[in-house]
Amino acid sequence: MEKKPITSFLKIMAIIYLIVYGVGVLGSIATNAFVLSSGMSVGGFYWVSSVVSVVCGIVNFVIAIMALQHKNIGLVYKISVVTLIFAVVFDAVSIIPTGGFIGIITLVIRALIPVLFVYAAFKQNKYDMGE
Repeated sequence: MEKKPITSFLKIMAIIYLIVYGVGVLGSIATNAFVLSSGMSVGGFYWVSSVVSVVCGIVNFVIAIMALQHKNIGLVYKISVVTLIFAVVFDAVSIIPTGGFIGIITLVIRALIPVLFVYAAFKQNKYDMGE
């Protein structure tokens, strides 16, 4: 099967993903270092959420690179769906109870870029398969 060119939409979304998750991972690590050094009292959920956030951020950074290199787009699509689900679930648990309606709006806005990336990977995968 002939390899088709990467779509402009996936290129743009992958670059945005690189920026967002590159900065996000660094920011999350810096925030956790601050929390540790300041001696702030946080619950166990904070640490679980932080670890999931950093791991998903690193995974998303890697799949963005894979998408730009047009490598295994089917796998990129599947992994991006899983990390999107993790992000939405953890955001919903932490944002909605304290934010109410504004929390729901925040959740939708925070999920917008990952949803667009998933859609771009899905479309590229279909295009590569000849559908």
